[in-house]
Amino acid sequence: MPALRGTDAAGGAAPPVWIVTGLPGSGKSTTARALARRLPRAAHIDGDLLQAMVAGGAVGPGEAPEAESHAQIALNLRHQCLLARSFACAGFVPVIDYVVVARQMLDLYRRRLRRHKLRLVVLSPSPETVARRRAERGETGPDRWADLGAWMKADLGADGLWIDNDGIGVAELVSRILAREAEAAF
Repeated sequence: MPALRGTDAAGGAAPPVWIVTGLPGSGKSTTARALARRLPRAAHIDGDLLQAMVAGGAVGPGEAPEAESHAQIALNLRHQCLLARSFACAGFVPVIDYVVVARQMLDLYRRRLRRHKLRLVVLSPSPETVARRRAERGETGPDRWADLGAWMKADLGADGLWIDNDGIGVAELVSRILAREAEAAF
């Protein structure tokens, strides 16, 4: 077996880092994975999988105690950025998939990924589509994220590329995202 070695991207500019976000049930994981697969060299970084790595003492977003929930979100963002920098250094385009609800989170990405061009895609389907997707995943009970869409629009503002992905197949959605990459810059 040949010796394993690091594969730093030689010369050239660092690849962009894509962040695909939206409400739970908006299609961000499916879209991020499809976007990564469409690119020649890319890695899908799933923030929910990073959160699931916390085996003992896990406190998810929106859960109590609030201070611990915020600390674990910050830890998750830090690890997303560490992975993104590592993949980018090896010449892979990182595609992060996570619910980004506030400008403060975007600012963390900007600081931690300051050497990279950032691309933000916000999936914004109708509340009915989100509810249907949640039901298809077996999620029942009250939607604790119901007000999140309005909050995201107010706090994230015009940053990134906002797409109403109702009725759009994943392949077509990824094509539209790539065609409008300049609008995703933030």
